[in-house]
Amino acid sequence: MNESRVRGAQTEYARFKTRALNLIGRSFGVNDDHYKQLQQLGDYTDYSVCLGIVEAAVYATESGLLFDLKSIIAADLIGDYLNQAEMLLSAGYHVPAASLAGALCPIRPILIR
Repeated sequence: MNESRVRGAQTEYARFKTRALNLIGRSFGVNDDHYKQLQQLGDYTDYSVCLGIVEAAVYATESGLLFDLKSIIAADLIGDYLNQAEMLLSAGYHVPAASLAGALCPIRPILIR
Protein backbone atom coordinates (compact mmCIF):
# COMPACT_ATOMS: atom_id res chain seq x y z
CA MET A 1 0.00 0.00 0.00
CA ASN A 2 2.76 2.44 0.94
CA GLU A 3 4.67 1.64 -2.26
CA SER A 4 1.63 2.41 -4.43
CA ARG A 5 1.21 5.77 -2.67
CA VAL A 6 4.83 6.63 -3.39
CA ARG A 7 4.42 5.59 -7.02
CA GLY A 8 1.23 7.68 -7.29
CA ALA A 9 2.96 10.72 -5.81
CA GLN A 10 5.86 10.28 -8.23
CA THR A 11 3.43 10.08 -11.14
CA GLU A 12 1.64 13.25 -10.02
CA TYR A 13 4.95 15.05 -9.59
CA ALA A 14 6.15 13.98 -13.05
CA ARG A 15 2.85 15.12 -14.58
CA PHE A 16 3.01 18.52 -12.85
CA LYS A 17 6.67 19.07 -13.73
CA THR A 18 6.07 18.16 -17.38
CA ARG A 19 3.11 20.53 -17.65
CA ALA A 20 5.08 23.31 -15.95
CA LEU A 21 8.05 22.81 -18.30
CA ASN A 22 5.74 22.89 -21.30
CA LEU A 23 3.94 26.03 -20.15
CA ILE A 24 7.04 27.97 -19.14
CA GLY A 25 9.02 26.80 -22.17
CA ARG A 26 6.29 27.92 -24.57
CA SER A 27 5.59 31.15 -22.72
CA PHE A 28 9.10 32.36 -21.91
CA GLY A 29 11.39 30.17 -23.98
CA VAL A 30 13.78 27.41 -23.07
CA ASN A 31 16.50 29.90 -22.11
CA ASP A 32 14.39 31.37 -19.30
CA ASP A 33 15.77 30.90 -15.77
CA HIS A 34 12.52 29.38 -14.51
CA TYR A 35 12.60 26.79 -17.28
CA LYS A 36 16.23 25.95 -16.59
CA GLN A 37 15.57 25.53 -12.86
CA LEU A 38 12.65 23.21 -13.52
CA GLN A 39 14.70 21.20 -15.97
CA GLN A 40 17.48 20.72 -13.40
CA LEU A 41 15.12 19.26 -10.80
CA GLY A 42 15.38 15.55 -10.23
CA ASP A 43 12.64 13.13 -11.17
CA TYR A 44 11.30 12.89 -7.63
CA THR A 45 12.18 16.25 -6.11
CA ASP A 46 9.96 17.65 -3.40
CA TYR A 47 6.75 18.89 -5.01
CA SER A 48 6.93 22.19 -3.13
CA VAL A 49 10.24 23.08 -4.84
CA CYS A 50 8.68 22.62 -8.27
CA LEU A 51 5.60 24.58 -7.23
CA GLY A 52 7.82 27.38 -5.89
CA ILE A 53 9.52 27.77 -9.27
CA VAL A 54 6.15 27.93 -11.04
CA GLU A 55 4.88 30.49 -8.52
CA ALA A 56 8.01 32.59 -9.13
CA ALA A 57 7.29 32.54 -12.88
CA VAL A 58 3.70 33.62 -12.24
CA TYR A 59 4.90 36.44 -9.98
CA ALA A 60 7.43 37.61 -12.57
CA THR A 61 4.70 37.68 -15.21
CA GLU A 62 2.16 39.50 -13.07
CA SER A 63 4.76 42.03 -11.93
CA GLY A 64 5.80 42.81 -15.48
CA LEU A 65 9.34 41.59 -14.88
CA LEU A 66 9.41 39.47 -18.03
CA PHE A 67 9.28 40.79 -21.53
CA ASP A 68 10.07 39.40 -24.93
CA LEU A 69 12.65 41.56 -26.69
CA LYS A 70 11.63 40.16 -30.09
CA SER A 71 8.05 41.28 -29.51
CA ILE A 72 9.15 44.77 -28.49
CA ILE A 73 11.35 45.11 -31.59
CA ALA A 74 8.61 43.73 -33.86
CA ALA A 75 6.07 46.18 -32.42
CA ASP A 76 8.50 49.05 -32.95
CA LEU A 77 9.13 48.04 -36.56
CA ILE A 78 5.43 47.66 -37.26
CA GLY A 79 4.86 51.12 -35.82
CA ASP A 80 7.55 52.55 -38.11
CA TYR A 81 5.99 50.92 -41.17
CA LEU A 82 2.54 52.18 -40.21
CA ASN A 83 3.94 55.70 -39.85
CA GLN A 84 5.42 55.39 -43.34
CA ALA A 85 2.06 54.21 -44.66
CA GLU A 86 0.36 57.25 -43.08
CA MET A 87 2.91 59.58 -44.69
CA LEU A 88 2.34 57.97 -48.09
CA LEU A 89 -1.40 58.30 -47.65
CA SER A 90 -1.21 61.98 -46.67
CA ALA A 91 1.00 62.60 -49.72
CA GLY A 92 -1.67 61.11 -52.00
CA TYR A 93 0.02 57.77 -52.64
CA HIS A 94 -3.02 55.67 -51.74
CA VAL A 95 -2.06 52.38 -53.37
CA PRO A 96 1.47 52.15 -51.88
CA ALA A 97 0.08 53.20 -48.48
CA ALA A 98 -2.63 50.54 -48.63
CA SER A 99 -0.12 47.94 -49.78
CA LEU A 100 2.29 48.69 -46.94
CA ALA A 101 -0.44 48.79 -44.31
CA GLY A 102 -2.03 45.64 -45.72
CA ALA A 103 1.23 43.74 -45.50
CA LEU A 104 1.32 44.46 -41.77
CA CYS A 105 -2.30 43.70 -41.06
CA PRO A 106 -2.74 40.29 -39.41
CA ILE A 107 -6.34 40.03 -40.63
CA ARG A 108 -5.39 40.65 -44.26
CA PRO A 109 -6.31 37.12 -45.42
CA ILE A 110 -9.80 37.58 -43.97
CA LEU A 111 -10.24 40.89 -45.80
CA ILE A 112 -9.19 39.44 -49.17
CA ARG A 113 -11.83 36.66 -49.13
